[in-house]
Amino acid sequence: MENADPNRSSGASTRTAALVTLGIVAILGLALFIGFHIAPLRRTRALVRDVHAWRTDRYRRPELRRILTPFEPPRMRCASGLRSPWWNRYRPPELHPDRLGAPDRAARRLSAYFRMPDREAPHKEEVVYLLGLCGKPAVPTLIDALKHRDSEMRTIAAVSLGRVGADAGEAIDALADTLRNAEDAALTCWVTRALCAIGLESLPALTKALKHDDWGVRHCVTEALWELGSEAVPALIEALQDRKSEVRISAAKSLGLIGPGAKDAVPALAQTLTDQDVHVRLTAAKSLGEIGAGAEPAVPALIGGLRDTDTEVRAWCAYTLECIGPGAKEAIPALGRALNDKSPDVRAAAAEALKKIRGEGEPEVDRCMRELASAKIAIDRTQGHLQDYGGSLRFDDFSEGCDRLWHMGDEAVPKLMKALRSESPNLRRNAAFILALSDSPEVLVTLKRVAKDDAAPRVQEAACWAIRFHENKGHILYVNDRKVKWKGSPSTEGRGE
Repeated sequence: MENADPNRSSGASTRTAALVTLGIVAILGLALFIGFHIAPLRRTRALVRDVHAWRTDRYRRPELRRILTPFEPPRMRCASGLRSPWWNRYRPPELHPDRLGAPDRAARRLSAYFRMPDREAPHKEEVVYLLGLCGKPAVPTLIDALKHRDSEMRTIAAVSLGRVGADAGEAIDALADTLRNAEDAALTCWVTRALCAIGLESLPALTKALKHDDWGVRHCVTEALWELGSEAVPALIEALQDRKSEVRISAAKSLGLIGPGAKDAVPALAQTLTDQDVHVRLTAAKSLGEIGAGAEPAVPALIGGLRDTDTEVRAWCAYTLECIGPGAKEAIPALGRALNDKSPDVRAAAAEALKKIRGEGEPEVDRCMRELASAKIAIDRTQGHLQDYGGSLRFDDFSEGCDRLWHMGDEAVPKLMKALRSESPNLRRNAAFILALSDSPEVLVTLKRVAKDDAAPRVQEAACWAIRFHENKGHILYVNDRKVKWKGSPSTEGRGE
């Protein structure tokens, strides 16, 4: 051992040092691999898992239960078909892709997860939902999701592109192709909304969709076009000539939602007042009222509408003349004759219109105004819209009930509270919906009791909905074609994306 070769010892030391160096490099490489690939993937999986638990109502963080379902009993959380789509619910703040970093980094990580095999990366629907919260960097992956074989995946991709909004302009062609080949009503609806959310850049694609063979597609497009404002008026005027009454109704409704900006559509809406479908005539009369003083060229057609066979059409024609104001003096004789109409609704609307056009002091006008102020007639009119329609609430009747409660105030509340004790679940449900407009603390207490104790799930759901709107004063509620603004200051409560 004393005569060992020093060169051999030096070589062994060199090999040992090289092996140690390689080991250190391998450990560092493994650490980098874990840090840059495995750890982000684990965080992505954890986020997706949490979103899936929230989607399936198994997100049981105690501090979030009050936020997620403040008044819903346990059986409501699992009842199918009673809630809005899961992607429209209130989302807890921590279920956001910012857990994965900045939007571009989060979009890259979620996109990589989306492209992994389903066995290794489940719950792809939740990934597409999260991509919609990442903004523009996620658009290419969302376009790929629009071509997925699963209809629900394509629907969520459309919802997410709508959330991205104007930054999703490059997805217009893909959305237009999806709309052209859509076989599902929900997919059609959400694709149309996404196109409208992108803005005026998508107007040519939406106008082209009005020529689609499926009337359901045309209906969805006309129903959403009002979001593009006055630029969509020519397309909606053309849709008023559609062969399907549902499309004509949604086109007239959208023109009303545009409001005074739809002044160019007044002649077309006036012509629609003679449509063979009563619902088309009614919607046209309402929309002319929303346009206001700019609807003066329609006065002759509205005078003819005062002789319509349908009571509601006659009443709305009188109301629209009131909205036009002094420019409707030509209608004074016809409104005078309407003061003797057999319907109290028509007489009341005619009296209001004459008061606005001609002023008070006329004996017949004063008589009808006193009749209109009668609490009995007002309550009977409200009670007439709290009927059992053998199914879900009709938005027309909900709109009328909201209008009556809004103008009558506390006079209608006792009847509505009594309706909550009716044997008919549909009547209780309708009453709960309309009581959302009441400011009475007693109403809120009663709605909480109904949400907990009522035997019918749909009544509980309606009561929960009413409680949320009752406590979130300051929001704007769109009911049918009318906009009802809450009294009070805007709420600061977080709401779903």
